[in-house]
Amino acid sequence: MRHSHINSLWIKGILESFEQLGLPMEQLLDGLYPESRRPQEQLGALELGAARTLWHRAEKLSAKQCLGVHIGMLQNLRASGVLMPICLHSPTPLKAFEHIAKFQGLISDNGVYRIRTDAQAGLIYCDYIPSAHSTSSNRQQLLSILTGTIMLLRAISPEDPLVAIKVQKDLALEEIAELLKLSVQPAGEYSCLILSSEKMNRAIEGRDEHLYEINLAYAEGMVRAKLESQSIKEQVKLLIEKEVPAEVSLEQVAERLGVNKRVLQRSLAEQGSCFRKLKESLLKEKALDLLINKRLEISLISQELGYSEVSAFQRAFKSWFDSSPRQFRDRAVV
Repeated sequence: MRHSHINSLWIKGILESFEQLGLPMEQLLDGLYPESRRPQEQLGALELGAARTLWHRAEKLSAKQCLGVHIGMLQNLRASGVLMPICLHSPTPLKAFEHIAKFQGLISDNGVYRIRTDAQAGLIYCDYIPSAHSTSSNRQQLLSILTGTIMLLRAISPEDPLVAIKVQKDLALEEIAELLKLSVQPAGEYSCLILSSEKMNRAIEGRDEHLYEINLAYAEGMVRAKLESQSIKEQVKLLIEKEVPAEVSLEQVAERLGVNKRVLQRSLAEQGSCFRKLKESLLKEKALDLLINKRLEISLISQELGYSEVSAFQRAFKSWFDSSPRQFRDRAVV
């Protein structure tokens, strides 16, 4: 199983949950895949920006204030791939959570857990830190990740180790508390799970050490494979950046890498990506840097990125951020 296949399983599970809640799939998926009209079971992994866009659309289209909780509770734990058997056969829930923090990148690049321990209070704090990206993280997506983690911990633990959850204060805190049967507090900088140290260190019953070691080694191998694949994607992005980004073609990049363009397309597809998405991701990153940090004029940004006309850049920007460049900069807090 490739690491991109685990991400595909996870995304497929989320899409199935959206569908169960009656969200319009055509609107959710529009433009996120090269062939967005393919049958859902054939849809592959999503780049981080596309996954976050999916969640932003879902939140707008859903009437549920706690959409993330509902999705997290509906998500099949088997969609986490190798992570589920690792957690089931870990020595303790705490060790399982450490594996979640370590291997979560096999499922999604959206963010990472940071574990802090307060020995005096007997509590473990698990902050969820979203990854930096030109597409902002979505609060419902964060809520679904925390909910999914809660469901997994409750499934493997001898006794419920959850003490409280901290989420963004503009969410429906009382409804979240009722759905999760858990104390809910407004978060500070990061959303957070608060766990009982004593319960997290209890032995998991019925575990199999042999299965644990096999799956652990398998996950380690997939992490190495992912790092290798990321290096290929980074090479492509670097080559795009060296050229005029808006004008550079797949053929040009393939030639500089010394491979046939079909070989490059196939390699990127196996890693859950494609040339168009990588190029668009880089254009978005550079556009935001030039617009917000360097505060260049729109015409100069368009020229530096390689657009033939300012209007072409403005159309592209609006398709990415649902806003004109000038409106986006006016709203940005610098």
